Amino acid sequence: MADTIPLDVRDIVVCVAGELGLPPNSLMADLGKSASLGRRIASALAVRRIMLSTPNVARRFGIASALVTDALSTLDAVLAYIQASVTRAPIAPLVTRVVAEWRRFEPSTRVRIPVAEVQETVAQVFQVSVRDLISARRTNDIVRPRHIAIYLAKRFTFASFPEIARAFGGRDHTTALHAARKIAPFADAIASRMADDASVEDWARALRREMG
Repeated sequence: MADTIPLDVRDIVVCVAGELGLPPNSLMADLGKSASLGRRIASALAVRRIMLSTPNVARRFGIASALVTDALSTLDAVLAYIQASVTRAPIAPLVTRVVAEWRRFEPSTRVRIPVAEVQETVAQVFQVSVRDLISARRTNDIVRPRHIAIYLAKRFTFASFPEIARAFGGRDHTTALHAARKIAPFADAIASRMADDASVEDWARALRREMG
């Protein structure tokens, strides 16, 4: 039953709960990981889709405002990645796509490190220079580590695609987005083999092996 859920967020909660295999009321009240994940996703969608304030949404979902703020960062990254409009897209298909990509950009899976640190690590793994990574060179020995570095910068930092693009030689944010999409299938293929605390270097080396 969803009759105890506030009416203005009910559609969002019902759709998110359905994607996670939860009863809607469980999403709002349970303490398990799936319910907690659902609250983060639903709260961010409530802010962006129906224009509720962060404190207002935090009260509705019984979570801290800081969690909603972090969830908004994740949602914005997902929306950029899937190129979807949070206000115009039908809610059910939108939620399906957001839930499918959420863990890729979940703040709890990332650490606060500078993009420059990601660049330096990937450069070392591939035995190229950071200058090469941010240059205009387009040879395969540079493009592949550059794409991996961009993907890992999105995974391991809180930087937006425009911020990452600027760090890679002032590129356009669509270029950074394209690079992340190129690497995502390979990252998905190795994700189950990667430890929860795997480092940027671990991921870079694993991606290098996976891509051959």
